Amino acid sequence: MTPLRLIFFLDSAESLAQTLETRDEQIAKNKQILAQRRVLFEGVSVDLANIKSQAAGLTQVVPKIKASVYQHAPKVVAEKKPLPVVICGPSGVGKGTLIGKLMKEFPDTFGFCVSHTTRKPRDGEVNAVHYHFSTKEKVAAEIAEGKFLEYAEVHGNYYGTSLAAVDAVAAKGKICILDIDVQGAEKVKLSSMKARYVFVLPPSFEDLEARLRGRGTESEESLQKRLKNAHGEMKKAEEPGFFDAVVVNDDLDLAYNNLKAFMQGKKLVKQALPVKKQPTVVLSGPGGSSFSCSDIITALANRFPDRIGFPVCHTSRTKRDHEAPGEDYHFTTVEKMLAEVKDGKFVEHAEVRGIHYGTSLAAVHEVQQQGRVCLLDMDVPSSIKFSQSSLEAKYFYVCPTPSDADEQAEKTNLYHMVTAAEDLDAICKLIAEALRL
Repeated sequence: MTPLRLIFFLDSAESLAQTLETRDEQIAKNKQILAQRRVLFEGVSVDLANIKSQAAGLTQVVPKIKASVYQHAPKVVAEKKPLPVVICGPSGVGKGTLIGKLMKEFPDTFGFCVSHTTRKPRDGEVNAVHYHFSTKEKVAAEIAEGKFLEYAEVHGNYYGTSLAAVDAVAAKGKICILDIDVQGAEKVKLSSMKARYVFVLPPSFEDLEARLRGRGTESEESLQKRLKNAHGEMKKAEEPGFFDAVVVNDDLDLAYNNLKAFMQGKKLVKQALPVKKQPTVVLSGPGGSSFSCSDIITALANRFPDRIGFPVCHTSRTKRDHEAPGEDYHFTTVEKMLAEVKDGKFVEHAEVRGIHYGTSLAAVHEVQQQGRVCLLDMDVPSSIKFSQSSLEAKYFYVCPTPSDADEQAEKTNLYHMVTAAEDLDAICKLIAEALRL
């Protein structure tokens, strides 16, 4: 063997020895790993037959689970929580009244978010009902911790809406209504909470000023500050896209219907079934008989409590202790009432001993929207004037005998003449038959 071949053989033998040594080390490591795994699984009994049986059962259950998921998926989507509603508007525009009407009609749908304040409670205010009354230190700390959705400092006191207050309404399954200013609405928009935004606008800036002055509760300095803030807020309402809806509160009932229509359009409340519009009935008659038109109206209301309704009249006199605004009367000022009479918003109006009384178109519409017959007691001149309004009505002139009829009433051809020889029951029956009550 030549030296060259010997060297090559020795190199190959050495390389092979190293390879075998490396393999032996790897085999030893594998044995060690296998021994460790035996220790881990020691005492574990594997029943292959049972595993196969469970697997077979699972393949039968999975399709049923899938079917159930697909069946209930639409319901889960439908139960998505509706967005809160932020209602803004300048002070004195009537936001609180509109919100109150909305919650009264839909008590199971809407919930009012109770705000926080650091000012002292006023007479009659209840904690957690009108406000959550707190301290400046506590509110400031919670603001720093990010627990408030929006807040503002006004005249040295904090006012704000906490996330917990919003969650408390949502926990009851209700849509949260927030009554806040535009500054607060801007902060809500910057937060992660999605909401719908409504702005309540007065018919004019001058009208808003008249409302605020009519309250008679503020100094001129405070009033001017409110008017300045109102001007800025009304400018914000003109920005495209900031508010989802703008409701003009010129006529309260019309404004409420527009607000409700927005809610219905967003499917926040159910669309009400159309109510059959009932006629307005005007009763007139001569004085001096043993009963009056008001007696007839009372008798009809007692006989048909679910079919008869009365409009709540307006008056400029001072409210008495036992009277409730909006139920006994709509209390207003002489100036405002005369302005609305001039604008044609009243169907009848009279001045008695310096006090003004009247019935507004809106009050009549409210009775009609309830599906009731609206009854009015008017003299002949007022009835003739009423017939020239936009309201359709049926007119009854009630008198004991034909000879007792008023000459002007006979000439108008406006009335259905009802005579019943002083018999109240007979008169009620005749009117009920004519109205198909």
